[in-house]
Amino acid sequence: MKKILSFLGTGNYSPVVYEWSDSSKESKQVKTHLFPYALAQYFSDYRVIIFVTQKAKEAGKKDQEPYLQQLEEKLKERLIPVTIPEGRNPEELWQIFNILVENVSQEDEIILDITHAFRSIPMFSLVASSFLRQVKRAQIKHILYGAYEAREKRDGQEIAPVFDLSLILDLMDWISATDFFLSRGDAKNLAYILRRTHSNLWKKKHSLSASNLPKLLSKVGKNLESFSLALWLAQPCEVMKSAKKLEKVLSQAKNEFEEWALPFATILGELQDQVSKLASQQPDYLNEDNLCVQKEIISYLIDKGLYMQAVSMAREWVISWIIFKSGQNDLINRWKNREAREEIARMLGKTAILKRRKDQSRGEKDNNIPEWFKPLEKKFDLGKLWNWLANLRNEIDHCGMREHSQDLNSLKNQVEEISNKIKDLT
Repeated sequence: MKKILSFLGTGNYSPVVYEWSDSSKESKQVKTHLFPYALAQYFSDYRVIIFVTQKAKEAGKKDQEPYLQQLEEKLKERLIPVTIPEGRNPEELWQIFNILVENVSQEDEIILDITHAFRSIPMFSLVASSFLRQVKRAQIKHILYGAYEAREKRDGQEIAPVFDLSLILDLMDWISATDFFLSRGDAKNLAYILRRTHSNLWKKKHSLSASNLPKLLSKVGKNLESFSLALWLAQPCEVMKSAKKLEKVLSQAKNEFEEWALPFATILGELQDQVSKLASQQPDYLNEDNLCVQKEIISYLIDKGLYMQAVSMAREWVISWIIFKSGQNDLINRWKNREAREEIARMLGKTAILKRRKDQSRGEKDNNIPEWFKPLEKKFDLGKLWNWLANLRNEIDHCGMREHSQDLNSLKNQVEEISNKIKDLT
């Protein structure tokens, strides 16, 4: 349903011509002292839900009917009055919040009017509208304010502009999406906003300079999403590839951010710093640079709280490091080969078993362990590291479905130790 959510206070409202200009339509003018009435004329297919306190129900000018009664007579069945408390304290503000939410259904189209709202209700209503959009999937079409104080004389009439404050809601979206990406590495919402901004601007191309419209915002969104997905799926080579692409397009789109996506421009430097550390020119070629970047990715995952991904990637990193340190070109060239990696894993597992037993007099021999590996094991105690990583991964992968499972804080602390455990492997 299409609904206007409006408020009525106790002010001394004076007549003025309210002028509303939609970017795609001609301006509309309505002369009235009650802005909700003007809104009802601008948007004739919307119901008007008006929130009033007990005092506001009786408010009006002397020798006139109360404001609410005037609106009821003009709008008839289109008007739905809803009583709210004064909003004098946090408890009453929460009551107002609940009443607002109760009067919006799933996927309603909403126009929020804060013109005659009082005290802190306008600010509270903006937050509530963001909540409604997230929880009830309400479409907030406009947030309007009839700016009586900004009126000017034109053609013998006092004309007040109507401001659309939807930008505030968009800014709240930017803040939320940016925080989610910077704190969790999840770019889904940020990518969506960039694509939406790109699309909306092109829809308005008739009123904008076609030569000046953005060309790269949508591409940045797509690359951000690929980068984020690679992180969440623990694909280090894909992270390095997508980070390189993202690094390039972020630099190319800098001017577009400053013109069309200023909130994104404010985090551009920080984002570029983070992405550049995870990028590689040759992500599929095993060398020291590749291994160093993978360590950066593991640290990044831990920092973002992506613990399962960090543990899985650390295990594979150890195998890749051993392959590189083997010096065996045939092995290095097929470092992604499943059989080759499984052989290294078996070798590490065997070394871990021998290390635990600390006694080879039982006939346990390391004949199946190649000579090139033995100096590495002796220097870095790889069997111990492998055993620690394997136990940690199993604890997490088995989802606590084991007797004597470790407590959550212990698991978290161990994951956060991964970077220290592998930093000396050079």
